[in-house]
Amino acid sequence: MNARLCPFIITLCLFCYTNVCWAQVGELTTTSIRGYLEDFQKADTDGSGLLEQDELTAYLAPFPEAMKQLLANLATDDQGVSSNRIMQAATHFKRLKGYDPRSEPDQKSAFARWDSNNDGKLSQDELTIVLPAGLRDSLLKRFGDQDAVVFSEYLDAFGNYVRSSEVQQSPESIAIESGLSSASSAATPEPLRQKIAAFLAVTDAKEKSVAVTDVVEAADDVTTETPTSTAIAMSSDEHRDYFQHFDEDANGVLEGDEIDSLPQMLRLRFVQGRQAEPGAQVTLKQFQDAMSWLQKTAITARQRQAEEDRFKDYRRKLVGMLNAESSEDPATATTDGPVEEVREMVAVEEAPEATSVQVEFILLSRKSAKLPTQPFSEEVLSVAGKAGPSLSARLLPWLADEKNQSVQLKDYFLVTVSPVAPALVQRGGREPFVQGSSSRGGVSYSTNDIGTMVQVAKASVGDMLSIQFEKSFVEASATEAKSEEPESDAEQPAPNSQASSVRDRQPGPDAARGRSGFGTPFGGTVEQVTPPSIITMSVNGNLTMSPGTPVVFSESGQYRGDLYEETLILVEIKP
Repeated sequence: MNARLCPFIITLCLFCYTNVCWAQVGELTTTSIRGYLEDFQKADTDGSGLLEQDELTAYLAPFPEAMKQLLANLATDDQGVSSNRIMQAATHFKRLKGYDPRSEPDQKSAFARWDSNNDGKLSQDELTIVLPAGLRDSLLKRFGDQDAVVFSEYLDAFGNYVRSSEVQQSPESIAIESGLSSASSAATPEPLRQKIAAFLAVTDAKEKSVAVTDVVEAADDVTTETPTSTAIAMSSDEHRDYFQHFDEDANGVLEGDEIDSLPQMLRLRFVQGRQAEPGAQVTLKQFQDAMSWLQKTAITARQRQAEEDRFKDYRRKLVGMLNAESSEDPATATTDGPVEEVREMVAVEEAPEATSVQVEFILLSRKSAKLPTQPFSEEVLSVAGKAGPSLSARLLPWLADEKNQSVQLKDYFLVTVSPVAPALVQRGGREPFVQGSSSRGGVSYSTNDIGTMVQVAKASVGDMLSIQFEKSFVEASATEAKSEEPESDAEQPAPNSQASSVRDRQPGPDAARGRSGFGTPFGGTVEQVTPPSIITMSVNGNLTMSPGTPVVFSESGQYRGDLYEETLILVEIKP
């Protein structure tokens, strides 16, 4: 029985190898077939399984004219065109042109986007910006006496490029590259077995009249489609859409304000300082490399964290076993040394091997008589964003400049943070204020509790910090502020003249009581003063930071009287 099955199995393998494995060279891919079937079902409005003339016209609208001519030359059904006829025409088109006809609209849009001067042609300079090397070299060969390439020439080169890419990614080359060239593995390589399974699934579905879309989905689960063309992927590259989101002028490169609009972690890969240098450009390849680097960094961080967690679990189990053995062994319990050694070892193992970081906090304020033309944070970061030893070292010379007298340094903290426990710094006290004054010059005081509190905790993943910042300070009352204004010597009365004049103006009995020491505490009236206001500020949040790069933790501004006051909190991990 087995001997009679061997020829059938060998024949089936050869049939699948020639009709399925090599189908990716000049044939439609599984994803493309699914797209054709989905579009066909949408166009088939009456659900008849055939496209009538009106439905067919709407379906073929985005396709090239050559596809329509191929479909017209093929035999059609009596009532309309079936999906098999459409895919048959698409297959003939790809064999002739080299590319899937469904991709021509995308290539036309890409051609128009790369055509920076909108002349309907691609010059040699425009070709070298975004095209992959294989397609670019194929097009550059066409530059003989002509200075540019039109869209039809671009499509011809694009088809040749797709065809050559498919040949390079054929099953034979994949098997050689994967180390499957040995005699045992060459007979039935893994891609071949997967393709055979997909072929059998399609054959079985045809016998049972299963929906074609279900078969395609099942085959897609079995087969692993090899990316056959970088040019086809150009319309769906992993980070192309995100790149085009920032490329506002659609010239294929990021420059100027487009680079400055990138997220901070991504912008740091291209910019040294606060703003991009004049003439700096970021191509799609550089953008993709930066995104890949960020992904690899995140994956590496997760892997390291997973290893740390795994080691902690292993260490916890090991320590538990040692403690259990020491408690169960009576001989060990009677001795003094071993138990203490085990416990000491446990204590040493419990200590985490983690590095601490130093975090700088700077609170700045600026008062202006009118609204500034530039945000406070941008002006400060233009100085602090440059490379330097520390945030304070970069800002102190700028603060000491007489041109920046309106900027005041309110608070500065340098906090060392460990992953084991959060760091807490508190600084405060009691600030006195004038509560009242008498007519004889006596002054009574009261106090307010004010200060600053900073709490920093390092997160377990990445360079993330959890920060809590609180500050309270006294805002002088109007009476106190007025009393602090300087007066000339001519306007200031003698120390006892005001008291004597007020006392002399008192009525008879009251004046007598005042002079005799009875009545008010200082022999005169007491002037009440409005107590000052306590201003509080509280900011909480999580920041993802890189050492040596300042981050704006908080920025606020408001009018206080006739002055506009801005407050800025900068945080930086000290490099």
